[in-house]
Amino acid sequence: MELSKVSLGDVADVTKLAGFEFTKHVQYVSDGEIIAIRGLNVKNGTLDLSDIKRISKSASDQLPRSKIYKNNIIITYTGTIGEVALVTEDDKFHLAPNVAVVRPRDIHPYYLYCYMRSSLFRRDFEKFAVGSTQQTVPMKNIRQIEIPTPSQHHQVEVGRIISLFDDKIELNQKMNQTLEDIAKAIFKSWFVDFDPVRAKAEGRPTGLPAEISDLFPDAFEDSEIGEIPAGWNIFKVGERAVRQKVGKLYSNKTVQDNGEIPVLDQSDNGIIGYHSDDTFVSASLRDPVFTFANHTCKMRILFENFGVIQNVIPIKSDIYPTLWFYLRTLGIKKFEEYKGHIPDFMDTALCFPEVPLAIAFEGVVQPIFQRIHFAEKESKVLSQLRDTLLPKLISGELRISDAEKFLEEAGI
Repeated sequence: MELSKVSLGDVADVTKLAGFEFTKHVQYVSDGEIIAIRGLNVKNGTLDLSDIKRISKSASDQLPRSKIYKNNIIITYTGTIGEVALVTEDDKFHLAPNVAVVRPRDIHPYYLYCYMRSSLFRRDFEKFAVGSTQQTVPMKNIRQIEIPTPSQHHQVEVGRIISLFDDKIELNQKMNQTLEDIAKAIFKSWFVDFDPVRAKAEGRPTGLPAEISDLFPDAFEDSEIGEIPAGWNIFKVGERAVRQKVGKLYSNKTVQDNGEIPVLDQSDNGIIGYHSDDTFVSASLRDPVFTFANHTCKMRILFENFGVIQNVIPIKSDIYPTLWFYLRTLGIKKFEEYKGHIPDFMDTALCFPEVPLAIAFEGVVQPIFQRIHFAEKESKVLSQLRDTLLPKLISGELRISDAEKFLEEAGI
């Protein structure tokens, strides 16, 4: 099927907000009604609202051209470029500098969103990137990118099929977030709030199995960082951390688009590319490794072999299990400015329990993290399949009815 193509600017309005204009009219306020969407909020095809800044509705009303509405598409065009998200709510968001809004006019919004998120669009988008230290794509070039335009009915049908993949991936993401929150809540109860120790000290049951409850002391003692459970120790992270050998360090120029081993960078996305060399950091479900990004402070737990760029530091402990050590150190060092944070990270003093208790905790949360890992792998396969099918659906090479049959047989 021969498809007509139009430039993005012909079927949608593409708008950005000047930084000076935003600074002149807007201040971030904790109780603001409107969320200012920044580049870090656009991630993996969705809006990530885990770290938000708010502005007042009156400030937003002063900049009507950069308000964001339902079915608008957000795209990052500087720094981490090409991240896309579809807005599903009205009057809740506003552009911050360094992100742009695409307002579909003569094209189905979900279809355009699907295409803008695809490797086809990203390839064309990245052709226009300029700058060496921080890439930027000019607005005029974004408007010139060609978009294939099948009939409106076909656009709707393509969007419907792709949404089945997106719904399943979103379901996995929500489940994983819930599971991770559960693991963090258990950790906080045991090793931050010391709930079992307080219960035993007050003569109350801990609510835990006896073999785990017996591992907690029943009293507190003073320490250099405050009150801690009796018999527990204060260590600096560096006293218990072992930096893992990385083999070869990779970069933008040495990674590939495909390969057996993912290469981690310091960004929110985490993966800069792949390689197929026989040098990597070994990780598995039974023997995971976590990483600390020296400049951004991003931390990740890994259950499969991986490579790294410079300043992504793989870590395990000398005696403590990795999942426990990961949760013990998670978030202790926040990004302050673009500098090396690993010295401060390693120098942080924390409370450490006796090793058998940390091992018992590992046994409780390991199935949780394994389930998260399997769901992430499933989502990755679904994402790859979605991106493979999209151009075939757009061109008509794959009929909608055949795609529906395939998805039904696959249980999607």
